[in-house]
Amino acid sequence: MNTKRVIVYILIFIALFILACSNESVNNSANGSGDADSDSDGDSDGDTDSDSDTDSDGDSDGDTDSDSDTDSDGDSDGDTDSDSDTDSDTDSDSDTDTDSDTDTDSDSDTESDTATDTATDSDTDNCDDLPDPDPPWLADFQKEIMAKLTGEEAINGVNLSDRYSSANRETARKFLADSLEELGYDPQYHDYGSGKNVYAILEATEDSDAYILFGGHYDGVSGTTAANDNASGTVITLSLARYLLDVNCRSVNVMIAFFDEEERGLLGSDAMAKWLKTENYNVISVHTVDMMAWDSDEDRTVEIEQPDGDLLNFYMDAAAVGGLTMPLVETSSGGTDHVAFRKNGYTAVGLCEEWAGGDTTPHYHSSSDTYDTVHFEYMKSTTTLVNYVFAYQLQPGKAAELMAENMTYQTEAQQVHQGPYPNVR
Repeated sequence: MNTKRVIVYILIFIALFILACSNESVNNSANGSGDADSDSDGDSDGDTDSDSDTDSDGDSDGDTDSDSDTDSDGDSDGDTDSDSDTDSDTDSDSDTDTDSDTDTDSDSDTESDTATDTATDSDTDNCDDLPDPDPPWLADFQKEIMAKLTGEEAINGVNLSDRYSSANRETARKFLADSLEELGYDPQYHDYGSGKNVYAILEATEDSDAYILFGGHYDGVSGTTAANDNASGTVITLSLARYLLDVNCRSVNVMIAFFDEEERGLLGSDAMAKWLKTENYNVISVHTVDMMAWDSDEDRTVEIEQPDGDLLNFYMDAAAVGGLTMPLVETSSGGTDHVAFRKNGYTAVGLCEEWAGGDTTPHYHSSSDTYDTVHFEYMKSTTTLVNYVFAYQLQPGKAAELMAENMTYQTEAQQVHQGPYPNVR
């Protein structure tokens, strides 16, 4: 009886063993492994860990790589995974790449938006970041231009003995137009018959139909190279044209002008004033400079001649903000280009050395008005003033914009033009 029980127990054990082996085989097939491959953690358990196996390409994707798996000891176990697993692995990698590309594109869009916002903020911030009104290039630039206009250096093989004759004035204005073009401007000639003005426009950085005009006459009297009168004003005007290119924000347009035949009765400036009215230019103020190269007492005084409206404060307010300490003195002096514009209805002002104050060139309208008599430091000092005043007042919300909004032309009764003008200087 005991023997029978033993036999029964043995048969039951064998049956259970067979059943257990059968279940294990089924599980191994379902897991895609027929042998005891090594897991990524190095233990041999006969299973494939879907969340920790490492593919042959080094990435963990939960799939078993295709063909000839390699055990942890480096030899090939000869097991071949199913094609469907290989395809599944490929699809999984493809899906992963697609997701990665999508994320990358999203990041790129975000970076682009940020860069745009930063640029916009930077442009706004830069409005208050005015360039140095006394830039490193200024002194040498002014000496070079003065040398060309006074015959110290040749212009295309021509040394100017004056800027009075038609031929020499043509050489001078061609030089000025070329100089503007080299700076990046589009120079134009205003031909009024007996002479030609030269001008160029620097556009505002925001929408505006208003213009501020700054200029000086480039001609001279006969028998002199006319360094002070008025190569100095011409040099300052061209210097401003170069400087304003570095001003980031300009609320109105700027017209740079060189007038012909001032010495013959303000002919060029008068013709230009009339032409601007005919062409409907919205010129809100005109600033002219004449004789700015003599300062024997070295006090750097600048005379502000007949400032219309709020133009005296246009200079004084900006100079105060910029810490510029040269004396600015209001005078009633005329006899130069700002008079022609004023009498044609424009708000105008003139800049000069101390013509009224007595510290003016002793070489006025004489053959001794040469390059060697120019006080370059004084001319540069005044240029620094002009540079800063314009850079500051052209900013949004400053004087130029306010003038454009409140512009009123002089009445016909105030315009007493009877040109050509007498007593020009």
